[in-house]
Amino acid sequence: MPIYHQLGRVPRKRHIQFRREDGASTTRNSSATWRFDGPSSLVYHLQHPTQVKAVRLVKVLDWHADPEPFFRHRHFRTSQLAPGAA
Repeated sequence: MPIYHQLGRVPRKRHIQFRREDGASTTRNSSATWRFDGPSSLVYHLQHPTQVKAVRLVKVLDWHADPEPFFRHRHFRTSQLAPGAA
């Protein structure tokens, strides 16, 4: 038998449309540790989790085109670098 734990106001049934007090729709997502087996969470967000609070210029980057635009496998041997090398 599943054990349900709830925090705050939740809908009367699972996986249905849920609205805030002002009538706006909430964002819902499900998460589990492994596919749909085992414990999982059904989370209703009041704001979008990816909501942007501010946009600002941090640094101007000087981009240069790659002279060889083809994909090539690279193997960086970082274990052979001296400590502190950059």
